[in-house]
Amino acid sequence: MVRRRHRCAAAAIVAASLRPAAALLAPPRLLHRRSTARNVLADPPEEVETAIEALLQGAAVTTTDTAFEFVEQPPDVHEGELATAEATVEALLQGSTSDETIQVYESMEAIAEVDERKSTEAVEEMPLPELEREILVEDDDLLREVDQDDTLWSLVEDLPVVADPILAAVAPDVAVEADEDAITRRKVRMRALPLFVVWLAAPTLSLIDTAVVGRFAKGPAAAAALAPAVSFSDSLAYLMTFLAIKTTSRVATYVANHDGRGARLAAREGLWLSAIVGSLMALSGELGGAAGTLRSVYVTGRTAAVLAPATTYCRIRGAAMPLQLMWQTAQAASIARGDATAPLRACGWAALFNVVGDIVLVAGLGLGVAGAALATALSMLVGCAAQLRSLNKLETTERLQEAVFQNDQLDPAGCDRALEKEARPSLGALCRLFGDALPIFATLFSKTVVGVVLVAAAAGASLAELASHQIANGLFLLFAPFADALSAASQSLAPRALRRAKQRPRVVLSTVLRETGVAATVAFGLTWGLAACGGSLFSANPFVHATLAKLGPWIGASLGVYVLNTVFEGTLFAFGHARWIGALMPFNALAVAVALLSKSVRGTPETCLIRSWIVFVAYQVWRVPQLALIARMPKDVLASTSDD
Repeated sequence: MVRRRHRCAAAAIVAASLRPAAALLAPPRLLHRRSTARNVLADPPEEVETAIEALLQGAAVTTTDTAFEFVEQPPDVHEGELATAEATVEALLQGSTSDETIQVYESMEAIAEVDERKSTEAVEEMPLPELEREILVEDDDLLREVDQDDTLWSLVEDLPVVADPILAAVAPDVAVEADEDAITRRKVRMRALPLFVVWLAAPTLSLIDTAVVGRFAKGPAAAAALAPAVSFSDSLAYLMTFLAIKTTSRVATYVANHDGRGARLAAREGLWLSAIVGSLMALSGELGGAAGTLRSVYVTGRTAAVLAPATTYCRIRGAAMPLQLMWQTAQAASIARGDATAPLRACGWAALFNVVGDIVLVAGLGLGVAGAALATALSMLVGCAAQLRSLNKLETTERLQEAVFQNDQLDPAGCDRALEKEARPSLGALCRLFGDALPIFATLFSKTVVGVVLVAAAAGASLAELASHQIANGLFLLFAPFADALSAASQSLAPRALRRAKQRPRVVLSTVLRETGVAATVAFGLTWGLAACGGSLFSANPFVHATLAKLGPWIGASLGVYVLNTVFEGTLFAFGHARWIGALMPFNALAVAVALLSKSVRGTPETCLIRSWIVFVAYQVWRVPQLALIARMPKDVLASTSDD
């Protein structure tokens, strides 16, 4: 039966409206036990089955006659009538006998009066915790109001809001873990672990280039040219992840709202905008942008010999920038749907192809830096194609499920709808998306500026200290993907927790930050330990070892707080606070630049390096209260996750 409860309900209310005297159903054979509706329908007594079938045809049943009178179903059925009839038929399905009275109403006014009286009585008799549960589960408007009221929150602080409130009353932690939409520390951790590998994709490709060129290229200039070229290319790719971050939040929001069509459109808009922005960047690099940036920022007079090969590397990788940005955005769309397997698979294929390409082009054909860049560009093509193929397969399956099955029933017209082409992104939509993503771009750009200024400030130190700084910066970048992976996991899980599981924003934020605290502590310990005890792994110079040991606690502290800040701001992006974060970050970057480039702050060449890292730590710590204040700003979180 298609939606049997509602059809039974509609038929019963028609019968009730035409035969007010119908009040009881007394089947000749009584049920021996109380059964659920499903059990009764699976094996019903003959008389009950006959009565139910008659009700489906619009019959009225009384206790005095067994003849059924068929009537025509009215075109419209009032919701109040439908609810009353549903309760009536449900009682029949569960085995009500002639000793039980089934109320049948003569008018909609009577139904409304009784429903209003029952609702009032239910609220008056409901204990406060149960009332709060009803508020949190059923009413989004009240949830928003309660979220701003500390007094009300104090009454329900320990009340879990999950899909199974009965289990929550007995075992709250188990209930939250069992709810597939609720966010937990374990879910954040399990989502972030594969994403950590995904975020290592671009640095891994660059590391493969460095290793192969350093081993097989002729002359030291080739290996030296990769230092500025790789740094410039990777920084540019990181800066452009603002499109992927925005796509993650948008797609995750639509998925949380059960809007598959909106999620697919958001992914297409992100891909189109990535292709456009990447093409403009590639064109800019060809017209001299790459060479100009390398000459003014990365290359000095003493290293002018590396400018030509470094420019060649950046131009070739820049030509593949549209593919790299589309790859990042497609990864974000998959992650927002909870699929981390496809990004891992695409990264694996890209890394394998890059290794083979480097060996063939650099070691075999002797193309040097140009061969390494070409191998990386082709590997990005492979990774992008693999990721887009997986995303297209996922979306096709999603469309078929939406179109063919409606209300768990086969829809004959569904296949036709599944074959329909969905809307393409409009120019206006792409412009709006770019405008909405600008605060995230401002945030990432400010971080990039701080990193460049830190390198420039350390340039005033001695050569040995500069080598120590390069190792320290490498350690920082090695574990920085911890933060990006946790941030992406939070952005993909938060909308589902807010919209589906109805978890409070404070609970979502505290859950994410507790797990982030563990990751930050691990990153702090690993970085400090490697800097203090692993200097011999990176250099044979004893002075470099001693300098690294002094920098160890500051490197670890800066990384630990950076992980916390990145995940904090990523969660606030999902909550809709991107504008405030993007507005503050340029001022932070300006303050750091003024401090690091000031001779009075850096001091002598002997103190320049250590003071630069202390300022960097102070900058990271200063961001924590800023983000905390932004998190407390009035914000309709549910609206921000429903209306993108």
